[in-house]
Amino acid sequence: MSKENSIRRIVNRNVDRLLVKEFLMKNTKKAGFGGLDIVRTPAGTKVTITAERVGMVIGRRGKIINELQRRLNDEFTLPSPKLDVEEVRPLRSTRRSWPRRSRPPWSVVGITAAPVIPPLRTSWRLEHAV
Repeated sequence: MSKENSIRRIVNRNVDRLLVKEFLMKNTKKAGFGGLDIVRTPAGTKVTITAERVGMVIGRRGKIINELQRRLNDEFTLPSPKLDVEEVRPLRSTRRSWPRRSRPPWSVVGITAAPVIPPLRTSWRLEHAV
């Protein structure tokens, strides 16, 4: 009996985590949702959201994040959830598809900062010129 109860508890906990993830994905879609990390601590549950634009998750004076935390506390069975937000930077390789003239200068830095490899030999004409 206790084995079935522990399995049921684990399944219910994972279902709750999935529901929380879907809820936060839907509410932070415009901020570039990058992932979710849920850690149980003795004081409660720490929920860490990773997003590209942290300011859109937090809101002015913390209005949006406080509302999300209140709704997590009311609607889900997480014991005293605490929200935390981390920033994720997008890859620069996704921005390389811009036209050459409108490309920002920081995208060229990676190319120009690469070390120059000297050629193995000079042209054939210069070596064999008479």
